[in-house]
Amino acid sequence: MPQSVGPTPRGTAQMAVLDGRGSDTSLTFDAITRRRSACAMLAFAYSALIQPWLLLCILPFLLLYPPISWCTPQPLSATWSLLSISTGLLYYLYWTADVDAPFRGGHQRTWMRRLPLWRWVAEYFPMKLIPSAELKAWTKATEDGAVATTLPSSVNYLVGYHPHGPIAIGALIGFATDALDFPKIFPGIKSFLATLNIHFGVPFHRDFVLSGGTVSVAKGSLTYLLDPEVGGATGNLVVVPVGGAREALESRPGKYVIELSRRFGFFKIALTTGCHLMPCLGFGETRMFDQVSNPPGSRLRQFQEWFTTKVTVSPPLLYSKTILPHRFPLNIVLGRPITCTKNANPSEEQVSELRELYRQALLDLFNQYRPLYDPTAQDIEFI
Repeated sequence: MPQSVGPTPRGTAQMAVLDGRGSDTSLTFDAITRRRSACAMLAFAYSALIQPWLLLCILPFLLLYPPISWCTPQPLSATWSLLSISTGLLYYLYWTADVDAPFRGGHQRTWMRRLPLWRWVAEYFPMKLIPSAELKAWTKATEDGAVATTLPSSVNYLVGYHPHGPIAIGALIGFATDALDFPKIFPGIKSFLATLNIHFGVPFHRDFVLSGGTVSVAKGSLTYLLDPEVGGATGNLVVVPVGGAREALESRPGKYVIELSRRFGFFKIALTTGCHLMPCLGFGETRMFDQVSNPPGSRLRQFQEWFTTKVTVSPPLLYSKTILPHRFPLNIVLGRPITCTKNANPSEEQVSELRELYRQALLDLFNQYRPLYDPTAQDIEFI
């Protein structure tokens, strides 16, 4: 019978077994897994931080470079000029025809959501998607021995993801890819990630993010996916990193600063569409990076807030031991649904009541799972 040999050093994933002839056959996964996940994280950083800026220049380049080159001593050939301009024009026409896609559910592609790259990124920390104990009423064993949470597919779900952290990577990998097996854990439910419109203004990059299930966070987009009378579908689960830029500027290891006071529209959408509202906590989201001190009122903070106002994206100054994030587990816990009665014109009092109910559910979820997944974390600070 195979048996383990020797202790496993901390930080490794090493397994050694004795085969039938008594020889030592060691299978060391640590080196390969760590390097693979580090490379995947670099590729992810490129796709999120560098790729958009490069692709922003491609369409103007395709359209403008040929005529500019004709004024130089070495003009572009007629063939290459025609190919460049034709490619640019065709994409522009496609973009014009597809401009509403971020507001109509995007263009989910199963092959994109199942790319090995996303699983390797998840391995880096590692990440895990966990239905909370409150969802046990819908939990059952599957034929292959796994456990699935069969949420009712006759309704839609609006999920608030907290905290935002530096880049909300838990929301992205957990719900805009299949790296954490969302379709197996929640069969019959289709997940989407709502984000800022700026991500859909970059040629080619917009198609990259749309193919994973990312959509606009605008009111019309959320209403389309959450209200069956508008979008005509149920079984949708839309995740919104509620805190946004303000939470990102407060992100520090061990801190859970959560913005709810200025998110009136988030709760109003839940009432006007009649969806189920669910809290979600990413334990470890704020441990990925340290952040340069930026207390409110400091010059750095003033600049960051000004930049956020102008560009809609916050610029936190992050650092770690290397250019990659710290390796800490990231556990994404999804809480129980809060039923919202559809109301086309909810009063401010009704919205505030729902916000308080959600706030308490979020606090209960945090207190229940903090001892398991981030025992040294400070108490939640609501802002």
